[in-house]
Amino acid sequence: MEFLFIALVAVVVFRLLLPSKGEAGERKAAKRLRRLLDKQQYFVLSDLLLPALNGTTQIDLVVVSRYGLWIIEVKNYDGWIFASPTDKQWTQTIYKEKNRFQNPLHQNFKHLKAIEAITGVHHRGMKNIVLFVGSAKFKTEQPDGVYRGFNELKLALSQETNLRFTDPDAKRIAEQLTAADKACREGTTSRQHIKKLKADHKPAKLKGDAPKCPRCESAMAVRTSRKTGEQFWGCTQFPACKGTRKAC
Repeated sequence: MEFLFIALVAVVVFRLLLPSKGEAGERKAAKRLRRLLDKQQYFVLSDLLLPALNGTTQIDLVVVSRYGLWIIEVKNYDGWIFASPTDKQWTQTIYKEKNRFQNPLHQNFKHLKAIEAITGVHHRGMKNIVLFVGSAKFKTEQPDGVYRGFNELKLALSQETNLRFTDPDAKRIAEQLTAADKACREGTTSRQHIKKLKADHKPAKLKGDAPKCPRCESAMAVRTSRKTGEQFWGCTQFPACKGTRKAC
């Protein structure tokens, strides 16, 4: 009995120490990209812990070069994937079992905003990328910015030939992200920095007085689109009323 108890404890400890499927996929992706990409031209940063509005956020992969800034969410999935870029959730199907998960393009958007606050590069100047490293296959049209396997991703990166940054700028961005990650892990991120992040993300007031809702004539308030970051007027009675107006 004592032997069986010790064996059981050993199995539990081993499983706790074993990286999850997701973590294994992220490590594999980082290692593979570092092999595939020219180290003289590309900085590959993995498992970044960065300050965010609600504390911190973890980013799987960031690739920085003179050709751009790619923020990569890694998914180690099998089965069939049903996806639309506008849906809040995607579906994974394995035999008859269905699992829903958050749209990773939407999930990755907050990572772009965190990097924007640290580097000063506008999120529209970055690439929102999702990389599937498992055996999953798409049963719907594969959304833009989503790649299956490293060959697809490498091809996409190699096709970016327009210069976005100078080499010193690319190095500076990589160093800024590395320093922010180190500060988060050491717990030295200052309250002033978090306060600045919140101030940077606070919606600016739109010009003119708040208009009335075109649907119910209630007052409207400034809203910010989660997808695009653009501001618009939204009804204060939301979700009962979904009236909107474009910003002037």
